[in-house]
Amino acid sequence: MDKHMSGLNRYRESIYQLQSVWDNLSLLAQLSGTGTDMTETRTAFGQLTNDVLSNLSKETLNKTVTGLTAKAQVIVDIVIRNLFERTADIGFLATDDDIRLFLANELKGEASDKDANDLRARFREYVKKYSVYSNIILLDPQGRVLVQLDEHNPVEHSTDELIDEAFSTSQAYVEIYRKTDLLPNQDKSLVYAYKVTSPDNKNVLGILCLCFRFENEMEGVFKDLIAENDWAVGIMLDKDAKVIATSDQYQVPLGAKLEITGDDEDWKMTRFAGREYLTVTKRTKGYQGYMGPGWMGHAMIPLEYAFGDCIEELINGINPGMLAKVMRSPLLFSQSLLTIPKKAAMIQSKLNQSVWNGNIWQSRNAGSQQNSFSKVLLWEISNTGFKTQNVIEETVSDLYQTVVSIMLESSRFFAFLAVDIMDRNLYERANDCRWWALTSSFRKILSKPERTAA
Repeated sequence: MDKHMSGLNRYRESIYQLQSVWDNLSLLAQLSGTGTDMTETRTAFGQLTNDVLSNLSKETLNKTVTGLTAKAQVIVDIVIRNLFERTADIGFLATDDDIRLFLANELKGEASDKDANDLRARFREYVKKYSVYSNIILLDPQGRVLVQLDEHNPVEHSTDELIDEAFSTSQAYVEIYRKTDLLPNQDKSLVYAYKVTSPDNKNVLGILCLCFRFENEMEGVFKDLIAENDWAVGIMLDKDAKVIATSDQYQVPLGAKLEITGDDEDWKMTRFAGREYLTVTKRTKGYQGYMGPGWMGHAMIPLEYAFGDCIEELINGINPGMLAKVMRSPLLFSQSLLTIPKKAAMIQSKLNQSVWNGNIWQSRNAGSQQNSFSKVLLWEISNTGFKTQNVIEETVSDLYQTVVSIMLESSRFFAFLAVDIMDRNLYERANDCRWWALTSSFRKILSKPERTAA
């Protein structure tokens, strides 16, 4: 996986080149008799650079996994929250007075075509307020379609077991996502159904079905979560880990069965269609006890593009003084990471002392024929030490920026999510108000010249 981390590999290549130089200088120092022992310095720098590269690799992976995790969790949770509202819609609309009156007249054989058209117009008003539905279908208890919003939907009678379930259920709704004869032109449909009863709840008058615009909902979710230049693929999986919605059907098509991460795994390397992906799967946290149809949010990114984000674009927007303070914060970084630059400086200081001692040793042996060579060698040792220290400091800076960018991206993402959830909530409440204003009972009561408390 590390081979795909371009930033890490750039530093690793520089460090490997310096380590080769250290090996050569150490050998030359021993052969030339400069009085300088390079073994301890070389070992110390080697250990420190390995620690830095290991931490940079870990944080680079963590940055990508954090982004995928947020996407996968939001994909499923924001949809489940929306579907929770739909479970409330079906129960509420099933008690609508106009629907009950129409069904009562239908049972008595008194419902006219005008009554059916008026009810269809009421369905149309409902969908104008709650635009998440593609169709509303009202059936009698035997499955005969009485009224539906979409007059082009070719169904007159249904034998779907949904009808019996809605008729006999003790729950507040029936929810299906599968092929149904209620919507014969669709491969799979998300439908909410419930029985319409008489006002005293003693008799079942009919069955009401709300057909959710699932594809449209997922398009909106993916548009908000996945940028056009983002190689990540957002996916909704059913309980069998089959794709029911995808942000990129060319990379991951509908119906494909995917390998998912286990409950004890934060991420997983998977293969799909001959390509390696970094993958995260998240189950819903639920909303007010509603867990949905068992769907899972899934996010995956091709491994060759998983670590290509430009951190500088995120960091450049931060005030330099503020950034400097953040990068020294013990709240974001462990003490071992914060002390790496100090350790590098201490190693370089000891190296300078060794070089100084070597120069003193050379001055005492001024007649040596190797004196000139040894001076050049000592200078090269000192210079290589500074180069190594600079590479370590640059790597640590990149490491710090990676950690800060994770926090920054997470903050931005969840700030957007909070606003989006609030917008959706207020939009639903505004629609509730608009729909309640069309309640026939309210109109009748308010139209009376005199009204009593009863």
